Amino acid sequence: MIRNKLPTAFYRAYRLEPSWATAKEFLQLGNQLIQQNKLDQAIDCYQQAITIAPQSPNGYYNLAIAMGKQQQWTEAIRLHQQAIDRQPNNARLYAALGQAFTKLNRWSDAIACYQQICDLMPDPEQLQATLVQLERCQRALVAQSYGKMAQKLAASRQWQAAIDAYRQAIDRDPQSAEFQIGLAKGYVAIAQWDEAATCYQSAIKLQPTQPQHRIALAEVFIKLGRFEQAAQCYRQAVTDPTKRSPEPTPIAPKLDRAYTVL
Repeated sequence: MIRNKLPTAFYRAYRLEPSWATAKEFLQLGNQLIQQNKLDQAIDCYQQAITIAPQSPNGYYNLAIAMGKQQQWTEAIRLHQQAIDRQPNNARLYAALGQAFTKLNRWSDAIACYQQICDLMPDPEQLQATLVQLERCQRALVAQSYGKMAQKLAASRQWQAAIDAYRQAIDRDPQSAEFQIGLAKGYVAIAQWDEAATCYQSAIKLQPTQPQHRIALAEVFIKLGRFEQAAQCYRQAVTDPTKRSPEPTPIAPKLDRAYTVL
């Protein structure tokens, strides 16, 4: 218990008199605070480290990692780039930047990072891991292109062509809920309800906290006459607080409708 309190005690002491700590000590303290999920205090420590040693990449790298834990990927990318500016031959920094780019689906930028790692000729184990990431990003980039084409085809109501494009996208990036939803809408447009239900169910597995997927699936179940399953979907969309949408959805009348035909 005392050991767990030490990082907080040191943090309070350093905040009162920052000159007591070196940049390295602020980095170490920040890492300890990160392990205790005290992100705000850790971020403060990393910022202090940058102030003391602005030409070192370490403060920027650690701060970027902390920003990523807060899902602040744009800021994390900026910080990773600043770290690279200070140490451009560090493969680890490019790997971290590439990972941050993938969080925003910036596949071309991620690919450039992983190619840079290959150019730096890392050790065989790191090179193999990099090539795996590079291949993944290349596939995701092609999937993204198919997804954009599918959106344009759907906008012009070319449903079968849009469905084919979404299938190509999913083949290359099966973890994309966005593509599953797009494919489901295409099937809905041509009244292929079983296929639409399968796609919505896949989207729910990928994004279980999004209530709109369950609502859309309920509507498809109603089309299929599977009213009990529709009612269950509506209930799940409103009973779990983590699955509530930011905007109110008129689910009650739909739930009543589903129960009426049961």
